[in-house]
Amino acid sequence: MILPPSPPSVIEKILPPGLGHNSSNYSCYMYKWTNVKNGVWYLGIKKDLLPEDGGEPYWTTSKNDEFNKLVQGDNPLFNLEIIELSNDYKFLQLKEHRMLLEVPNIKTNPVTYNLSYGIPPIGKNGLPSAEYLEWFGTMVDSGEWIDEDNPESVKFLMKMYTYQPRAEDDPFHVSEIASELAEIGNNISNMKPILIFEGVGEMFSHPAGSDVVVGKRHGLRAMNKQKVLESKVCRVPYEILEGKSEYFLRALAGHDNKNGDELTYKSKYADGAKLLVDLHAESGVDPKSDIAKEQLKIVYNLKGHSQKKAIAKALSDIKTGKKGKKWRDYTRAELETIKNNADNEEWIGRYMSSGQFKGQTVLLDFYNDNNPKNETAQFRKKLKLIVHHPDVDAKDNYEANISAWKKEMMFWLDAKSFTIDIKYLEHEIEDTENNYIEETTD
Repeated sequence: MILPPSPPSVIEKILPPGLGHNSSNYSCYMYKWTNVKNGVWYLGIKKDLLPEDGGEPYWTTSKNDEFNKLVQGDNPLFNLEIIELSNDYKFLQLKEHRMLLEVPNIKTNPVTYNLSYGIPPIGKNGLPSAEYLEWFGTMVDSGEWIDEDNPESVKFLMKMYTYQPRAEDDPFHVSEIASELAEIGNNISNMKPILIFEGVGEMFSHPAGSDVVVGKRHGLRAMNKQKVLESKVCRVPYEILEGKSEYFLRALAGHDNKNGDELTYKSKYADGAKLLVDLHAESGVDPKSDIAKEQLKIVYNLKGHSQKKAIAKALSDIKTGKKGKKWRDYTRAELETIKNNADNEEWIGRYMSSGQFKGQTVLLDFYNDNNPKNETAQFRKKLKLIVHHPDVDAKDNYEANISAWKKEMMFWLDAKSFTIDIKYLEHEIEDTENNYIEETTD
């Protein structure tokens, strides 16, 4: 067999046996460069046959300029070893990733020319796997995609297209971060970089090829509020995101919540519901399926009761059947305010979930308010019952039974000349994308 020529920098190319006969029992390979003078190495994989078996000439696609300069030079320095052949490229991706994970602080570790931990394969059905999300988080934290010498203008970042992977922005969390910044003179040394996905704007309903702010949005808004001038930015390159589905990218953005500080925004069940709605819209995955539950766990770390609530809300949002709508959730504070506004000298105010409707509670309200032994009794004969629907199943069950429930309740109320007025809160709202461009300072 006549071997293809090697660069002058290669002392020896070490091949596995059996090559040179147009082998077809593999489709990819793993290789390792080793500098014989200092032992520094580079690990890589390639989807192709080796040149010795008819594949394209290939040496490396490393982004390490120091390594590339040595490979391209005239000084014989390296042994190049083909260490594994395979028909399973994903297997080699995962093996490379696991081998590189053994190197701490790989970007600055002098034992290797590799600058990152490789890219693990995506999960089944093209969905993000736990291993991929772990790799992505490691890369974000490593600083590989951060240009420390060139922070970007906060004003400019505030004008960029944005995507909110969570159910909604949290103004209180923004205020918390802004207050913390104010205490330290707006020093951002401990702030996490703003996360930007490059070149995939069309996946988030923005112009094709545009960059999108997808992570640390609360921090950005806080910096803008405090008139911070510049921020560090983590720009995920397009080649990392290219070919990924819309759901995959949204899950990556949603997973960006690993900061251990006490001001970290904690994932909520509504965030998980939005994730499942996106997954269902793109792939038809049932929110109750094991696949959906696994995605809730690895993306948002939602388990148990929070996972059940996320699934119920996702089903409600999906069953609304109206594009651009989502199920309306009410906080306890909102419900208390609505009740207090309804409560006056004439009317008793009471709110109740349709999923926990109890006529006895209404009867008890009338009894307490008309009991002469109750010092706060106002002897009112009317009650305004404010009903909210937590999810579509609760709404459907309520509507199927309310006639019978009300008939039973009124049997007791009519005898006392009590009146009840049931008001239903809106259960659908517009599902608009959060945007904060209007907050930009001049």
